[in-house]
Amino acid sequence: MLVKQRMVLDRFTQVNSFIDSSPAVLANPPEGYADQVQIFKTALAVIQQATTDQATGSASQTAAQRQAARQALRIGQLHPLRKIARVL
Repeated sequence: MLVKQRMVLDRFTQVNSFIDSSPAVLANPPEGYADQVQIFKTALAVIQQATTDQATGSASQTAAQRQAARQALRIGQLHPLRKIARVL
């Protein structure tokens, strides 16, 4: 992970800590605030998981995901196109 990316991730973590530690700042939050906080926390969790995976080098898991995506593409998209091409 690049230094700049690490700094951005640290800043997001600080924002998350602020949101968790000071709910009284927004005693009357605007509509949709809770949804946006949930989206932010979900995105932060995904980024942190990707960072952990990148640090531990879980390339085999990524390769397995790519293989599954290729297989789904082949079955779901390419096989029907092959059938159409054979008819033409």
